[in-house]
Amino acid sequence: MRTSHNLGGIPGLSWLWDGSPIRAALTVLIADFGIMSALMLLEGLPPWHRTQYVTVLWNDTLFYPLYAAMVVVVLHTAAPLEGFFVSRRWNVGVLVAGFTISLAQEVIGVAIGQYSMGQEWSPAKLWHTFIAGIVFYWLFTPLVPVFTVRRPKWTMVVVVACIIGALIAIVVELCSPVPRNAHLEGTYIPWEWHERTR
Repeated sequence: MRTSHNLGGIPGLSWLWDGSPIRAALTVLIADFGIMSALMLLEGLPPWHRTQYVTVLWNDTLFYPLYAAMVVVVLHTAAPLEGFFVSRRWNVGVLVAGFTISLAQEVIGVAIGQYSMGQEWSPAKLWHTFIAGIVFYWLFTPLVPVFTVRRPKWTMVVVVACIIGALIAIVVELCSPVPRNAHLEGTYIPWEWHERTR
């Protein structure tokens, strides 16, 4: 039985857990950080020249991919799992929650003047809003099963270290001073599609 079936996951998304740990890590790295960085380059401003670039580096390039790799190792040793966390309803609920949280962050960002609407429509920002819901699903769905299986022990140490590291990085990001008009500081480039199609 494939690991994704054991989790009751959503086809196409939970297949992340069916392959090797390296494939899982690379998939998360490319889908999250890689594609967004490529879009930023295509927009004309490399990610390393953007003001909030450093705050996302730890999670997007280290903790999330490493966590995904360790989840694969843990779940490949698991016997068939039982519980609410392997139901299709739970998986869909986690995915919906991820997209809801991601959209809510953008709505709040515009409401408080952190980002402009033009910035929200930039290709990199659109991708970030979309992939955040997927990454939330990848991170949260296997959390309960991993702590249910709890073996091999060394992987659990790495999983806990990734969770703690990710939480610290998020707190640091939230506590970092962000300009009220972040779009003027080059975080994301305002993108007016109707003007670019003329």
